[in-house]
Formats: sequence, structure tokens, C-alpha cells
Amino acid sequence: MKGDRPFLPDHEIRAGERRRMWEEFSNDQKLLKLYNVKADEMESLKQAALLGTLLNKHDFIFMLDIIRRSRR
Repeated sequence: MKGDRPFLPDHEIRAGERRRMWEEFSNDQKLLKLYNVKADEMESLKQAALLGTLLNKHDFIFMLDIIRRSRR
């Protein structure tokens, strides 16, 4: 067995990874302050994160830019 990890179906691994990435991003107060992320933007980013399309902090910032541009 690879790395002594318990067997989990792929969708459960992906769901756990999505949650982990969201928690990492949403708890990074320095980054959130730097980009002045608002509560409504966080909600939109959270929804995008649950879809599994955001894989790292750079993806979140890219999506934040898209959200802001769409509201102009």
C-alpha cells in the first residue's frame, strides 16, 4: 500500500484537498488584508473552491480578480 495511507475513494481525497486549500486560503489573514478581500468575495471564492477549480492561493487571487472585474 502506498505510504500507509488508508484507502479513500478519489472523490473523498479531492473533497478533503478542496477543504484544506480553502481553509489555508481563508485563514491567511495577511493575504486577505493585502488584497482587501470582502465578505461577499469570500463567499464567492468559497463556492468556487467547493467546485474544485481552485488548487492554490494563486488560483484564489486569480478568481478574486475575475470576481471584481465582473462587478464593474
